[in-house]
Amino acid sequence: MDRSYVNIFFLISVILIIIARAPSLLLEPRFWAEEGTIYFYYAYYNPWYKVLFTPQLGYYSLFPNIAAFLAQAVPLKYSPLVTTYLALVVQIIPFLIILWSDSRFWDTYAKKILVSLIIIFPVSTGEIWLNTINSQFYFGVITFLILLAGTDKISRLQKWLFRILLLVAGLTGVVSCFLTPIFFLRAYQEKNKEYTRQAVILVLCSVLQFAVFISFLLQDKLLDRFTNLHLWKLAGVFLLNNFIRPILGFHSLPKEILIYLALPLVICLGWLFAEVRRDKNTRLVLAGFFLVALLSTVSSLGLAGAERYSFLPGIILLILISSYIQFNQIFKTARSIMAVILLFISIGLGIIGYRSGMANYVNAEWPQWREEVVIWETTPDYNLKIWPQWEGAKWFIGLRKRMD
Repeated sequence: MDRSYVNIFFLISVILIIIARAPSLLLEPRFWAEEGTIYFYYAYYNPWYKVLFTPQLGYYSLFPNIAAFLAQAVPLKYSPLVTTYLALVVQIIPFLIILWSDSRFWDTYAKKILVSLIIIFPVSTGEIWLNTINSQFYFGVITFLILLAGTDKISRLQKWLFRILLLVAGLTGVVSCFLTPIFFLRAYQEKNKEYTRQAVILVLCSVLQFAVFISFLLQDKLLDRFTNLHLWKLAGVFLLNNFIRPILGFHSLPKEILIYLALPLVICLGWLFAEVRRDKNTRLVLAGFFLVALLSTVSSLGLAGAERYSFLPGIILLILISSYIQFNQIFKTARSIMAVILLFISIGLGIIGYRSGMANYVNAEWPQWREEVVIWETTPDYNLKIWPQWEGAKWFIGLRKRMD
């Protein structure tokens, strides 16, 4: 069978799996938290140039800005449809990279399937599922996959697509920028012009993001993010979010038990990676994991170690583990067996909790956007309710009719 047909079948299967997790989000799209209260609200009242170029929440967010601008341009009852489906497109892009590029991490279909399962079924995706304000975490995965993809066998068009994706990723949040030093190191080691171009793109994005970050700090808008940088808390969250939770999940076991499992799990991973010195590509990925894990942990402390910040480090860790599996003789070496066991646990828990893990983020009793718009149209002072509607954390948009 022609490879392109296999790829298309594979891609359709992935899309159906993504949709099956929470079909209601695509049938009745919603705004999620700041996606509505900050980005859409700002886009609703301001001219396009302000919408596209104004940073929010301490960093510049090109993709949510574009999504919000497009969302306000359609009839109000359809606005969340724009943001939700754009977020879906971003979640599909990693699989396009895996299917239509080459890497030693996915140079066979067995490896492509395994890496795809790692991305589809991680344990920390509930709050970042199909919303543009958290698309930056999927852009982080896109950036990492481009790091792993070789440039020798890709077309000129693919090179330009990779460059554009890196530019959008770097301008959509700081998560992708965490990998900038690794791109720079790879370019230095390989003396490859395309790697250098990719590194330069991320360097420029990182400089911009750093400037925005400093400007917010000078305005005292981000100090609460860095008030809990205590050494022991940093170490605890670092271990829990980046080593334990990617494999054992967030809710499978009580936190107290997970902490006791930290040491043996870290020992197993340390033994697994002990031969990393033999392969420069593996060393590069491992360095990327520790860098992203550390920066993600520091970023999350002001938010009580929010789950979404373990998403990209977890993906990197699991893909790194997958590289130790010898698919032709899975049980040939102890390291291959250990990698199989760790991934079986992680992906298995991800599959088990794939739909149930959305219970805290999808609720049939929460308001439907189109019904909210109908009420708002007859009651101009009505505040439109959006998701989530948690106890003690109910979100709404106080829109007032604009003069178009």
